[in-house]
Amino acid sequence: MIAHHKERGFSLVAMMFLVIVVALAITFMARLMGVQAATTDMGLLSARAFQAARAGIEFQAHRVLGANSCSNANLALTAAGLNGFSVQSRCILQGTFQEGTRQVRVYRIVSEASYGSYTSSPDYVYRQIEAIITRD
Repeated sequence: MIAHHKERGFSLVAMMFLVIVVALAITFMARLMGVQAATTDMGLLSARAFQAARAGIEFQAHRVLGANSCSNANLALTAAGLNGFSVQSRCILQGTFQEGTRQVRVYRIVSEASYGSYTSSPDYVYRQIEAIITRD
């Protein structure tokens, strides 16, 4: 007499499915964490680029208001947090106007800050800001 046993393989299929689903979930979470970290880094670099551009505006404003000088300037920032940013600031005399007995000069200042290389750096950021300054 030969005993026939039913073969059961359903638990093996279920276990393999569960292992695959867990592995995919772990892979997805790891990728999500990487994207989140990269987004945070780019946000920080973007804020630093804005502050570097503001430094260019303040530099030109000091020159216009303090020394009555208006010319283009390139700045290489070395302060902590802004090291590696390059800043190009332009000062343009927009016009001279008579206001009562005073003669008022209007200057437009454009400051551009960048970090990295547009073509070869994944960390590239760029910010441009403008300001208008008047001086009697």
